[in-house]
Amino acid sequence: MPFKPIAVLLFCLTMANSGNAQEKIYFEPKFAAAAKQSQFIHYNGAVILETTPESKFDKYSRIIATKNYFVVCDYSAKKMLLFDKTGRFVTKIKNKLDFNRLNYNEATDRLEVVNSNKMYRLTSKDNAQIQEDYTNPKNRKYYLKYYIDFRDTVNFTVHKQKISSADILNPVAYTDGKHIVNQILVNKNFANEQDYELKIFKGDSLLKQYFPYKKKNDSRYIFDGGTVAVTYGGSINTRWITHPYDYVVYALQNDSLYKVYDFVLPLERAVPGDFFTREFQSKTEKDNYLRQNRKLIKQLYMYNLSSRYLSFAMQSMQYERLQFIFDTQTKTFYNTEKISGDSLTYYLPITKNQSFNDGTVMYARVGADEVLKTYEEHKKDNLIYPPQLEAYLKNATAESNPVLINFTYRN
Repeated sequence: MPFKPIAVLLFCLTMANSGNAQEKIYFEPKFAAAAKQSQFIHYNGAVILETTPESKFDKYSRIIATKNYFVVCDYSAKKMLLFDKTGRFVTKIKNKLDFNRLNYNEATDRLEVVNSNKMYRLTSKDNAQIQEDYTNPKNRKYYLKYYIDFRDTVNFTVHKQKISSADILNPVAYTDGKHIVNQILVNKNFANEQDYELKIFKGDSLLKQYFPYKKKNDSRYIFDGGTVAVTYGGSINTRWITHPYDYVVYALQNDSLYKVYDFVLPLERAVPGDFFTREFQSKTEKDNYLRQNRKLIKQLYMYNLSSRYLSFAMQSMQYERLQFIFDTQTKTFYNTEKISGDSLTYYLPITKNQSFNDGTVMYARVGADEVLKTYEEHKKDNLIYPPQLEAYLKNATAESNPVLINFTYRN
């Protein structure tokens, strides 16, 4: 069945533009339903990432899909590995880059990295001044930018690149030359009293800004900051938007923001009103509050829509992450932990291991230990596996690299 990710969002935006209020949805996570996995997804195939002493990486590594490769960033070993789309190991990219601000530029087929210049030791006051005066060319020296060009299929050399003013703000690429700034920073050294959580720029020109906050002392973000979630919304110019301590899901189209869903959570999960009037005096006091209220939901996330299903996540104050699938037709929530594998998906735990996307195709990253455990548990079912997966099951060990399961959501 063809993948039609834009249908749901177009309908929602049409309703929003017509003047109707966003849809209010009462959600009790404890009552989220169970289901068989094949109800939601279609298994397309598996990519076996080759395992050699040089290509082995740990389970916390990040995987990025480029046009022709899978790039693995192993944070613990501080190494970058390259596999082709069939899973064959290509090379280890020699670098000493910090992976924290790393993004794939699809237009240029480059992986771009912005690092702090370690020749400078910046104070909290310095950082505040740089952020507010980011267009000043003198501030560019505090950062370094590099790229790896994947069109160079021989060397994969790390090149130094000229940094721009926009790079200082840690932007998210958007469309038509625009970028989004979604970092929420609180610093008593800021000169200005107010800022906005979500800002849309074209070059250095500010086009729109949303969600005001007090950038010197906002109690929501003091001592720990925050990030507005910006996720792909089914078309080149549309994104899902959610921000901390708010249970409304928005759609950003071009530079206009629309409310789509207003989730109402049970009292024991929703942040109480007094949180917004508190004045935390120290990081310890803020940390204690977050720990004591660890089950409260800090932020919602919306991901990967088909014409019917949305992947929906909730993150608590202490970073516990609960994942659900939302049926936009029946308004039913399914708990990912209660979704069980079945013969159509070879009993593999795909939905609960969803990792990244490559265009409209999703990839689940299933560890070798999980794959082998599933295989042993279902030997009596006499499943007929695809040849590539069958070969992996016969030869892999628990220490082998993970399997990437290629799948799409059903409509």
